[in-house]
Amino acid sequence: MKRLDIYEEGRQLEIAMSISDRKEKGVFYTPLEIVRYMTADTLKDVDLNVNKDIRILDISCGAGYFLTEAFQYLNRKYSGMEKHIVESVLWGTDINQEAIDLARKELKFLAKEKC
Repeated sequence: MKRLDIYEEGRQLEIAMSISDRKEKGVFYTPLEIVRYMTADTLKDVDLNVNKDIRILDISCGAGYFLTEAFQYLNRKYSGMEKHIVESVLWGTDINQEAIDLARKELKFLAKEKC
């Protein structure tokens, strides 16, 4: 499986949509620097050793920028829990099925790469 550049792929999805379609569907992609800052700040107190049942939900995940960053952040803290993180901790949904497929592919790749 080839590694995706999820940020470039997501940007291409956004560009492919008309401005009115993006506006109507609320399609806005967050810059990577902001994704990294918000993810680290939000997850800094998460402890999967204490609570393995925690769930992280992105209700408008798009191409999965926040979910991918959350995986990478948690994987740095909890090496060896890749499968658990992808299958049980991270959850996302979106109106755009193509974006969801992209997010799913990237997360599966990252988990497989680390196992």
